[in-house]
Amino acid sequence: MARLGDNSIPELPSELGITLPAEQRQPTAFLVQINLDKVNVESAAANGTLAGLTGTLEFSSEAGLQTFAGVMDAKSAGFNVSGNFTTYSSQAFPVTLFKTDERQASAGPPPTFTDPFTNAGFADFGTTGTLLGDRPSKAPKQ
Repeated sequence: MARLGDNSIPELPSELGITLPAEQRQPTAFLVQINLDKVNVESAAANGTLAGLTGTLEFSSEAGLQTFAGVMDAKSAGFNVSGNFTTYSSQAFPVTLFKTDERQASAGPPPTFTDPFTNAGFADFGTTGTLLGDRPSKAPKQ
C-alpha cells in the first residue's frame, strides 16, 4: 500500500493572523494506493456480508473486483474506507470521469443508473470533496 496524500492542513501564513495548533492540522483521512496483486479476493463475499451488503454484485473487470475486495477487507478490519477511483498507470493520458453509471436505479425502459458524482460530496472537487468532507469541524479557539 502506498500513501498518496491526506487532508492535513499546512501551516498558515502568519499574515493571515490565524494560528491552528498542530493537533488541529493533523490528517483525518488518507488517500492510498493498494497493490491489487496482494488482495484476497476469496474473502470479498464474507467481508461484504459483514459490511451489510446483500444480493448479487457484478464487476466489469478483475481490477474492479480486486479493488472492492481490498476495500471490504479494510472495512472488516475496522477502517473507515471507501473506494475512490481506479486508474491504470499504463494509461498514456488519464481519463477524467465526469459521470458514472453505478447501481441500477430503475428498470426502465430505458434503465437508469445512479451517478455518484451527483452526490453533494462531489460537488466542488470531485472525489477530493468527499475526502475533505470527512474532516471533523474544529474551530480555532479565540
